[in-house]
Amino acid sequence: MCRFFSDHKHFGLILILLAFYFQNASVKAQDTVFLKKKSAFYINDSVYRTKSDTIIILKPGQKFLPLNKDSVFYQTLSNRANRNRILAELLDLAIRQTPASNTVQGDLIDESKKWDEYKGLIISDIIIKQPPIGEFSFIDSALYANKLAEIVQFFHTYTKPEVIRKNLYIKKGDTINPWNLTDNERYIRNLSFIENARFYPTQVSNDSIELLLVVQDKIAYGIFPVFHSANRQSLKIRNSNFLGFGNELGLSVTNEKNTKPEVYISDLHFKISNFNKTFIQAKAAYSRSSSETHLSMEAGREYLANAYQLAGNIELSYNDTDLQDWMTPNSDFVESTAYFDANVWAGYQIELDKKKRLSMRPAYIFPAAAIYNRYHIDRPFINLDSNLFLSNQSSFYASLSLLSQDFISTEKLLAQGLKQTLPVGLGLTFTSGYMFSEFYNMPYLGFSSIYAIRTNRLGYLIANLKFGTFIHKQHMRQGAFEANISHLGRAYETGRYGFRIFTGLRYTLGINRVTYDSLYLNNTHGITGLSTDDFKGFQRINAELEFILYTPWRWIGFYFTPYFIAEAGLIGRPGRSVFKNRFISAFGAGIRLRNEFLVFSSIQLRFLFYPHAPAGDSHWSIDLSDEIDFEYFDFNPGAPGPVKFE
Repeated sequence: MCRFFSDHKHFGLILILLAFYFQNASVKAQDTVFLKKKSAFYINDSVYRTKSDTIIILKPGQKFLPLNKDSVFYQTLSNRANRNRILAELLDLAIRQTPASNTVQGDLIDESKKWDEYKGLIISDIIIKQPPIGEFSFIDSALYANKLAEIVQFFHTYTKPEVIRKNLYIKKGDTINPWNLTDNERYIRNLSFIENARFYPTQVSNDSIELLLVVQDKIAYGIFPVFHSANRQSLKIRNSNFLGFGNELGLSVTNEKNTKPEVYISDLHFKISNFNKTFIQAKAAYSRSSSETHLSMEAGREYLANAYQLAGNIELSYNDTDLQDWMTPNSDFVESTAYFDANVWAGYQIELDKKKRLSMRPAYIFPAAAIYNRYHIDRPFINLDSNLFLSNQSSFYASLSLLSQDFISTEKLLAQGLKQTLPVGLGLTFTSGYMFSEFYNMPYLGFSSIYAIRTNRLGYLIANLKFGTFIHKQHMRQGAFEANISHLGRAYETGRYGFRIFTGLRYTLGINRVTYDSLYLNNTHGITGLSTDDFKGFQRINAELEFILYTPWRWIGFYFTPYFIAEAGLIGRPGRSVFKNRFISAFGAGIRLRNEFLVFSSIQLRFLFYPHAPAGDSHWSIDLSDEIDFEYFDFNPGAPGPVKFE
């Protein structure tokens, strides 16, 4: 035994094994490992050495062993690795991360739970690290680098560290609050120029903790074609991180047949993100189509729990638009109008029961008020029976909201490859107001509620209810009622594939709509891709079903998510059962591509067939876009106002 310990080689091996033991104990508490320049380590049956100071992000329970390159143990492992064709790679990046599994076991989880053991500790420091853009991970015992990503890295302008830091609303000296931490992580991850953001605990002591924030950029610049129809196509050009300051510059050019000119600039905008660390977003924009021109300037900040108390927005805009037929039913030609809008709203959030902030997610009440003004500088002749849209008017609204929400996360929603958050909880809003117009002065009353829940057996369920109406001569007027429910089923796994079903049901009713406005059952509201305006009325019910398939298919950073879709709807007049109207349906399939690193991170191509279409309209549609709509999943109370009838 004494001889064994006297052998320096054996003694070194024992020290390495002891280090391995203590390192494993550390990894259980945190999934990050710090390595200095030219450090060697052993992971996944492979030996690696760092070129610079490196942070390794490990999967839970992964075996990791730091090595002394002069030790016999290191030499033995290195020789064995070479003989067995197990790669010995040189790390030249600041951060490496192990890959996410294709399993669905971590779907719809509350990520704040992982911070419970650190609750109450003081944040001693927040270190920000920015890994290069591209796919870099430990896979199949080998480290690989995507060559395309290396080219992109050369041209990419990385987000400046001060830009990331100004979007932090947790700071050094704060007490760890799991809800605040995961919410701030979510906020940064949702910035248009950020692909992912994750906090990791490091340097934990009895009363303090140091946090590592890993933030990965998207490729800021992008060009994307959009096919609206056979007669209209656009080309979008974006830079979402102009010069690395987090601001966005965008341009769209559209080609539209039967217009003059046929090719025109359809969108030009510049957005300033988080002006002067105030979380105020500012935007100047110009947009146009064949029937509308829009100029606007706005500045404001949305409701964001715990970041600040005051939220609001101010917007000034000029609009020149052709009127739809229902606004001027007695005219033989297309009428137009030009008007100015000046709108402002503000709200103040008040936290309830602060004593429980470290043990439960907070609840808030949110009183808010808004003033809207519209003045027409050009319009057709109007009278008492004309649509309110054409009258000069001023409105005042006040609301009181109660909000208590949680967040759960998933990387497999309508598409895969991007972590997204869904709200869970309850939101209630009561609204009152008064509208002053040229012909009517009417009070307004409204109510809305939203409730979302996640269960292990049923998946995710969210329901929304809205009602609002003006009161004129003791009767409801210009009222609207809306109820919808959406269900995101559990994600199931079969081999390397996964799938889930998404369903939605929505009902909308107009109440004493004395104007000529109508609901429609078309691409905008109801049946995807259907372009006709022939299906209209004052009550509508529509449903959708999607079968979503999650695949292991990967190509230069793209995740492929095929899906099958079925939609149906009914629309008719009040006073008659909506089910006595014609049943309109659509069936089709599509594929969604999600890229982790592109500013146009989502691509959607879909084909749909319509068994019943009006005479002269096609029974087929195809579209390509960069948008994956995920409506209804928003608890934020926002600006007070009437329930939209659309």
